[in-house]
Amino acid sequence: MGETRVAMWLLHTRHGDHGACAAERGAERRCRSGARGLVREHLPLYRLRSHRRGRAGSARGLSHGGGRVVSAPNRLIGSALERVEDLRLLRGRGQFVADINRPNQLHAVILRSPVAHGLLRGIETDAALKLDGVHVVLTAHDLGETVPRLPIRLQPLPELEQFCQPMLADEKVRYVGEPMAVVIAESPAIAEDALDLIKIEIDSLPAITSRDQAEAVETLLFPEHGSNVSMRWNAVKGDADVAFETADYTRRETFTVQRHAALFMEPRGFVAEWDTGADRLTVWGAAKVAFANRKILAATLGLDLDQVDMIEGDVGGSFGS
Repeated sequence: MGETRVAMWLLHTRHGDHGACAAERGAERRCRSGARGLVREHLPLYRLRSHRRGRAGSARGLSHGGGRVVSAPNRLIGSALERVEDLRLLRGRGQFVADINRPNQLHAVILRSPVAHGLLRGIETDAALKLDGVHVVLTAHDLGETVPRLPIRLQPLPELEQFCQPMLADEKVRYVGEPMAVVIAESPAIAEDALDLIKIEIDSLPAITSRDQAEAVETLLFPEHGSNVSMRWNAVKGDADVAFETADYTRRETFTVQRHAALFMEPRGFVAEWDTGADRLTVWGAAKVAFANRKILAATLGLDLDQVDMIEGDVGGSFGS
């Protein structure tokens, strides 16, 4: 009898260049990945279901007849993996939010607060509305008697609901950049010009820039709450007092961390289209938590989940970028 061999499934993952190489072949060019090109490439194991289920660092083996006949360490760890998106993106074939253009598409630009803390006395939008190409200017007044709030996605505790941010600032602004109005126009340039014609009246209040200021209670972001502490959460394990009393050495220090922000290559944005005939909302550019965003958006607009489609295209960066 001949040597017994192990049966294996080989999955073809198609080319990762999304047709970029096919286009180049028409111009008598050859796409390569290192020296090997697209011919006789290694099968990318990370696409196999069995690999996804296992632990990345463990040894792999195939069993046959109750015995283990093949065993090898995972060679993906520490190895350079072929990037599957480069050919398409470097040839300008990506599709970012700015590349989405729907029929009769309008553009929205947001007017944001220039102060960190203040009472919003008024927003005058008449001049902006008269600008050619402007379709509508929305403020909190246009959102109904009760301005919708942005829900908390992570740990939505009942004690925190009173601090949820309004969709558009009403009565008060609490940080630089808080949205106050939205201009919808036929082009981004027209919408931005309209922003300059909106007059706002804000009575500035002292800003809170440190924990010490927040604890001093000289100014309150939410006066009705009576404190700048949203809630207290106490956790106890062991006897901390005894641990400090019996410690060989103790020290008290205060540590501070500088302010920072991720600098992504693509500004945040999305395209939304309402299909009246199908009674559906489609949103392109729902970066990251698409299912959570879908749930929040449906609840805010009074829609069923299956009436909202979230489509993620290419993204020019994320947090930490």
